[in-house]
Amino acid sequence: MIPADALQRLEQGLQDLQKQQYGAAIAKLKEFCARFPHQENPQFLQAKMGLIRAYRAQGETEEAVSHCQDLVNHPHPEVNRWAKGLLSVLTPEASEEDEEELPPSTLPKASRSGKAPVKLFRPRQADSYRLVLALGFLLPWLGGAVPLGLLCALFFPWPLGFAWGGVVSLLVMFLFGALAIPVQDQLQRRFYQTQPINLGDIQKYSPEGGELLLRFCRQAKIPLPRLGLINDRRPQVFAYGGRGEQAFLGLSKGVFRYLDPEEIAALLAQQLGHISRGDGALMAWVSGSGQFFYWLYLLLQTRRREFPPWGRLLTGAPAHLCLFLFRYNQFLNRYLARSRTYYADHFASQWTGNPNGLIRALVKCSKALVKQERQAETPALFLEGLRNFGVYDPKSAQSCERGSHFSSQIISRLLVWDWFNPWARWVEWRSSHPLLGERVQVLGRYAEQLDLSCQYALEEIRRETKTQKLNAYPAFIQDWCLALFPWFLALSAALTPKFWPDCPWRLGSGLALGFGWGFLIQTFILQQLPRQLTAPEVLSLLTSEQTSPLWGAQVQWTGKLRLLDAQGWGRPKLYFHDRSGVIPVVYPYWRRWLPPFNPLDQQIEVFLNDACGVTGYVNRGITPTLTLKFLSLPTAPVVPVFLHPYLRQFLLGFGAVLGGVTLFLSGG
Repeated sequence: MIPADALQRLEQGLQDLQKQQYGAAIAKLKEFCARFPHQENPQFLQAKMGLIRAYRAQGETEEAVSHCQDLVNHPHPEVNRWAKGLLSVLTPEASEEDEEELPPSTLPKASRSGKAPVKLFRPRQADSYRLVLALGFLLPWLGGAVPLGLLCALFFPWPLGFAWGGVVSLLVMFLFGALAIPVQDQLQRRFYQTQPINLGDIQKYSPEGGELLLRFCRQAKIPLPRLGLINDRRPQVFAYGGRGEQAFLGLSKGVFRYLDPEEIAALLAQQLGHISRGDGALMAWVSGSGQFFYWLYLLLQTRRREFPPWGRLLTGAPAHLCLFLFRYNQFLNRYLARSRTYYADHFASQWTGNPNGLIRALVKCSKALVKQERQAETPALFLEGLRNFGVYDPKSAQSCERGSHFSSQIISRLLVWDWFNPWARWVEWRSSHPLLGERVQVLGRYAEQLDLSCQYALEEIRRETKTQKLNAYPAFIQDWCLALFPWFLALSAALTPKFWPDCPWRLGSGLALGFGWGFLIQTFILQQLPRQLTAPEVLSLLTSEQTSPLWGAQVQWTGKLRLLDAQGWGRPKLYFHDRSGVIPVVYPYWRRWLPPFNPLDQQIEVFLNDACGVTGYVNRGITPTLTLKFLSLPTAPVVPVFLHPYLRQFLLGFGAVLGGVTLFLSGG
C-alpha cells in the first residue's frame, strides 16, 4: 500500500511535468521511484515514464536512455513496446545524413497554460467561418463553370451555354466529390506508402497527443480517425474527411524525429480542428477532381518508365495535362485551405492551452523540411499532393535550417518580411496557408490572453520594430505601378480604337501589342536598375525586409550546390547553401534541350563536388529564390549560365508583340 503523501508527491511531479517545470518534476518523480521500486506497480510505471519524458524534454538524453533501458525487458508488452519505441528515437541509427545533424535547440521554451481546454478570443484575422465555407465551395465551382461555359457557348446561345457550363461543373464536383476519399486512400497506399498505425503508436511518442485524441473523440461521440504513418523524414501532419469513419489523420516520421511530445500534440489538435468543424470534409470534396488527376499523373509517370521512347513521348502530354488540372484545382482551393487554418490554430490553442507549442512546431517543421529536402535523394510526392491538407505550406517554409544556432531576435527577424513588407499581402494568395509570420502573430496573441510569454519573444520584437516606425518597403507604390504597367498599357491600347476612329489597330492587336511593349519596357527598367543590398551571406538576405517579388537583389556568394533528382516526377530541384542558410535555385532547365543535350547533373557536375562561387539575383515571393547568372570555381574560369530573373517577362513580351503584329497584319 502506497502512503497518501507519496501519491500526492507523484501527482505533484506529473503536474510539474505538464507545466514544463522539468527540474521540479524530475526531483519528485525520482524520489517516488527510489521509495517504491516495484516494477509491476502501475504508479511506479507512471512515475518512471514521466521521469523519462522529463529528462528528454530537458535535453538530458543520456539519463533518459538509461531509465528507458530499465523498461526494455519489462514483462508487460505495452510497457516493453513503449520503451523500445522511445529508445529508437533517443538513439537513432547512425547514417551519412546524420553527419551534419545539428544539436538540439538550446533556446528556452515558453510556458503553457496549466489547464486545458481553455477559452480564447479569436482575433478577426480571417473571414467569418460561414463565408469561408461558402467561398470554399463557390470558387471551385466557378473555376469549372467559366471554362466549361465558354466551351458550351460554342454550341449554344451564350446565356444557355453558360448555364450548361454551371450545371456540368456542379455534376463534375458531385462525381469527383463522391470519389474523393477512395482516390485519396489509393494515393496514400500506392504512392505515399502510408502504413496504418494505432493509437498506441501515437502515445509512444506523444502521450499527450494520444490522450487528446481519445478525449476529443469521447466528447464529440465520434469514432477515432484512421491513423497512418508515411516513412519519410520530411515532417508533415495532415487530415481529410469528415467526422465519421472516413476521417483520416496522417503523419510522417519526421514529426517524431524533430518535435517534442507536446509539439506533436499541438499539431494533432490542429488537424482535429479541421475534422471537428467539417472543413476537412469540404476540402476533400472540392479537391476530388484535383486528387484524381494527381493520381492519374503519378500512374502515367510510373508506367512511362516501362514504355519504349516513342511510348514515353506519347504519354508525356497527357501526364502533364493531368498535372496542370491538379494544380489548377489546387489554386481554386487556396482560399479555403488558407482561411480555415486560422480556425484550426484557434481550436488547437484552446484544446491544448499551448499556443507556444504550436509556434515551436511550425518553426521546427519549416527548418527540418529544408534540411531534409537538401539531403534527400528523391522528392516527396505527398508534400505536393497534400499541400492544401497539411499543417503548413511546404512552398512557403522558411529557407533556413540552422535556427538552432540563432537567438530569438534572429528567428524573429526571419519573420519581419511577413509582418511589415506590403508585398506579403499580395504573394500570400499563392500560399495554401497564412505566411508564417502572420500565423505566429495570431498565436502570440493567444499566448498573451493566457498571460504567457510568447515563444522566441516574437510579439515583443514585433512591437519594438513597429515602435521604431519601420518602413520596410518605401518604394511599394512605384513598384506596384511598374508591376501593373503592362496591364495599363494593354487596356489603353485596346480602348484607343473606341476614341480614335482612325486608329490603325483593332481590339485584339491593340491588347497584344500593349501587353508586349508593357512587359518589354518593364524588363528593361528592372534590368537596368537592379537593387543593391548588402548581403554577404544567405542569412543576411533572408532577414532583410527590403526584398520583393518584382525586383531582383544582386548577390555574390560562396557555398555549395545540392541537386535533388526528380527521377521522372518532374523538374529536379537545386539548392544553394552556405554556413548560414539554404535557398532554392532557379536555373535554366530548358538548356537540356540544346546541344549537346546533357541533363542538368552533367552540366553542373563539376560544381556539385566542391565549394563554388555564384552570382545571381534574389527575389522574394512566398519563399526567396536565387536566379543563377554565373558559376565559378577557384581553379576554373567563370561559367555563364545565361539566365536572367526577368527572362520570363522578356519572352512573354516578345511573344505578345509578335502576336500583336500578326493580328495587325491580318486586320484583327
